[in-house]
Amino acid sequence: MALSDTGEREQTSTMPKNHHLLRSKPLVKGDLIGVVAPSSPFSKDAFEKGIQYLQAKGFRVHAPPAIFNSHRIFLAGSDTDRAGALMDMFVNPEVRAIMAVRGGYGSQRILQELDARQIRNHPKIFLGYSDITFLLLYLLDSCGIIPFHGPMLIEIGDMAQGTEEQLFMALTREKPLGRIPLRNAVWIKQRRAKGALVGGNLTAICTTLGTPWEIKTKGRLLFLEECGEKPYKIDRMLNQLKIAGTLSAAKGLIFGDILEKDKDGNASTRHSYEKEVLEIVKDVTGDFQGPVLLGLPVGHGGHNITLPLGVEALLDGEQGDLTVTEPALEWRE
Repeated sequence: MALSDTGEREQTSTMPKNHHLLRSKPLVKGDLIGVVAPSSPFSKDAFEKGIQYLQAKGFRVHAPPAIFNSHRIFLAGSDTDRAGALMDMFVNPEVRAIMAVRGGYGSQRILQELDARQIRNHPKIFLGYSDITFLLLYLLDSCGIIPFHGPMLIEIGDMAQGTEEQLFMALTREKPLGRIPLRNAVWIKQRRAKGALVGGNLTAICTTLGTPWEIKTKGRLLFLEECGEKPYKIDRMLNQLKIAGTLSAAKGLIFGDILEKDKDGNASTRHSYEKEVLEIVKDVTGDFQGPVLLGLPVGHGGHNITLPLGVEALLDGEQGDLTVTEPALEWRE
């Protein structure tokens, strides 16, 4: 990205300047949900449990036979195969929504093999988080469709009740989501700002910098979540975003769960970095002009709410609310 006259990095988009975001139709019972594995391999038992959960909810599910492939141990198939499977889901007229099985690593590797024009010609719901952040940002700014940051297949059967209700509300109704529940929220700067939501996993977002798919935050509300990184690494990444101008370009900053992992590699709630992260966020956002919130229930924690990217929201520190004010789905006839 080039530097502006003021020394800040200019943020550009790969989409035409006059493009508008395309909305998908809401899900109804009987719709076909396509399942893809753009990142790492996964447990077959957890996969089957997720499929059974969706079927019990009244949806049909389609997964390509090659979904259980593996490549280099940490990838669920070759880049070409994973990109091809995702493209097949988008162009399949029967598929109404696409859900990632899991994150892990690898979705950034397939971006250059995707066809943004084809995807834009077939807008549909796409859901995931963590490593899937790369695809969410790609769909938003390269394809011009509204993706959803939320739970994935291998964990969908174990969601907390509020998370489950909010997920299906986000995917099945045409109205704006409205007020987002804030769990143990800490307002660092009680200010007020409007903007389109954008964000995802902190590590993934930092990895987009300097690439054709660098996150666009200008005029937007940026949310960030993380799990498994030490406090000094969180500090390093947030300062990288600050130096790059990514934070200052945003209208508001929202921090979700930022957790360490326990000895078994699972998200820890007993030994989270709450105090350390609070001090890091205060330091990094010291000169930020907009509202700053810590404690959005999004990401790797126990309450991973679903958020549509690209839709307008209001972050109001005076009222203590985050409210999605624009619909993410279009009316289904």
